[in-house]
Amino acid sequence: MVRFWTCHWQFRYWRPDINAEGQPLRSSASNMFKKRGVSVGDTAYIVSLSAGQLYLGGRMTVKRIISRAEALRLWNNEDVYDADEWIVDPDQGGTLLHLHRRLSPAVTKQLRFASKAGPREPFFVSDTELDNQATRGVRELTPETAALLDRIIEVTDRLPRSDQLITVTEEILHNGKVDEGTADARLPEEVSSGAAYAEGSVQRILVNRYERDPRARQECIRHYGTTCFLCGFDFVAAYGEVMTGFIHVHHLNSLASVGADYQVNAVQDLRPVCPNCHAVLHRREPPYSLDEVRGFLQTHG
Repeated sequence: MVRFWTCHWQFRYWRPDINAEGQPLRSSASNMFKKRGVSVGDTAYIVSLSAGQLYLGGRMTVKRIISRAEALRLWNNEDVYDADEWIVDPDQGGTLLHLHRRLSPAVTKQLRFASKAGPREPFFVSDTELDNQATRGVRELTPETAALLDRIIEVTDRLPRSDQLITVTEEILHNGKVDEGTADARLPEEVSSGAAYAEGSVQRILVNRYERDPRARQECIRHYGTTCFLCGFDFVAAYGEVMTGFIHVHHLNSLASVGADYQVNAVQDLRPVCPNCHAVLHRREPPYSLDEVRGFLQTHG
């Protein structure tokens, strides 16, 4: 009977200069494979953790279990991870390694580890952050969880390869696709679109995005201008007239939580922010507040 396992990689190795992104998964190392009961024919899911968020690298089939010395000879490479056991697929039949696929907390909470006492939930230290030991080592998954991870891989691997982070949500999985026909790389809460305007239907690019009335964006910029509300960065002052009118717009209330019929008020609900500050605001889920990011700037700026 096929069993399903997570293989945890330290996040410091979750880098394309160390593990080539876009190449088929062919191996993973641990000192625990045989002890945990991993067998030839089983399926392994490569995962990592950063800031309490789970990353899914991909999936491979265990074709052989070998020693590190055998791995050195097989790959003809002295620079391999220092672990006693290696699961390998010399045929390189695994999915392509994906370093930018992050699971939302809501999706991660659906995962279950197999145990003698029955399925166990991953341990969270808060509503949105996993314990940093939650996926360490080698852990067995339930078949239902394996099917969920397969679904995540199937949906996200349809996208063109990019260095943009994809946050996998329940909505993406439910709809079964992420729209590919756009070069827009805005953050999920960026409003491209006072007075109140109705939010429209959901669109997706790399992560969730909502179709919005562009008047809301214009109203926000008319009120606040195009200088970053947090750090004061001015694109025109830095780059010249070619950047006139450019700024991200941050939604203070998460659109994913308020729903598609939410009436957005451009002055009350939106703020202009530069891409750097916008990325910091969305460094976690739920996003940091404006005051929290100002505090970061005051402490480290």
